[in-house]
Amino acid sequence: YKLTHEKLLAKDVLQADESPVRYLDPGRGKCATGYYWGLHAPRSGEKGDILFQWHPSRRAACLDDLLPRYTGIVQTDGYAAYDSWASKNPGITLAACWAHARRKFHEALKTGHPLAAAPLRHIQRLYQIEKTLRQTRAGPGERTRIRQADTVPILGELHQTLLGLQRQVLPRNPVGE
Repeated sequence: YKLTHEKLLAKDVLQADESPVRYLDPGRGKCATGYYWGLHAPRSGEKGDILFQWHPSRRAACLDDLLPRYTGIVQTDGYAAYDSWASKNPGITLAACWAHARRKFHEALKTGHPLAAAPLRHIQRLYQIEKTLRQTRAGPGERTRIRQADTVPILGELHQTLLGLQRQVLPRNPVGE
């Protein structure tokens, strides 16, 4: 466990998530919800590159145990505990998950907010680039080159679209969220 943990903490990029698990809490006489916090080094190619830690809560303080002394990029689902923890830990860059961002726009579109369609089109274009990279088995250099040439401009367009939406919708509107 300790060796795996140390190997993961040496990586430049990690993914973190927490999953609820019901457990019997004898002191309470009933079930409670705890969390398995997962830590993963994407595409490291090493065995044992996933680590789970049990914590009885989802508090940001759990990340002190999961990511002690870590500096680098942590990709998460946007749960507020990560923002809170990162704000107190210099050297942490949070990276969001496109699937979670896409889901919010998709839900807004389904509930009758047509302004959500434009960001979804941009995200779909990003997904298509990544699909092509996987299908062609592009190596790291080729991925970097294509992402710089094709993805960066789409991200710029998405940014402009989001700035425009920010002026059109309220923050609590499903599109604003």
